Amino acid sequence: MLLALLFLLINFVFLFALLASADIRIKGAVPFPSDVLRLKELGVGGVVTLNEPCETLVPTSLYHCGSF
Repeated sequence: MLLALLFLLINFVFLFALLASADIRIKGAVPFPSDVLRLKELGVGGVVTLNEPCETLVPTSLYHCGSF
């Protein structure tokens, strides 16, 4: 029983370390200006857009204020 618990604990620690160091990329819609701070709170480290400057909803300066 103790060996099984130890095995589960080791797997949990390994999985947590793997997820914590993962480089996750999510593709989706263009964020709104009100989303910038929430994205930062969620741990988003950067936003890449392939849109034309006239199509973006968030000015670059807002991302800089959010320390992206």
